[in-house]
Amino acid sequence: MVLGAVLGAALGLLAPACLAAQAAPKATPATPATPRAAARGALKALERVAEARARDKATEEYDPIFRKYAKRYFGANFDWKVFK
Repeated sequence: MVLGAVLGAALGLLAPACLAAQAAPKATPATPATPRAAARGALKALERVAEARARDKATEEYDPIFRKYAKRYFGANFDWKVFK
């Protein structure tokens, strides 16, 4: 009986601290402070996309040829990307 009272009191003291620790932090706005910063961020994003697209285009230029000859010489189930 005494043990239950002690545990109840301890739980009553610790519960607010546990709840405060579990509370989600306040979200900060993801919007930039100025329109210029927003434009700069948008331009950087567009540059990254353009670079990725150019990189993919350069590496995918010969993919049909690799696919064709890998299938012809090694079979249909061969992973042609090994030669890439």
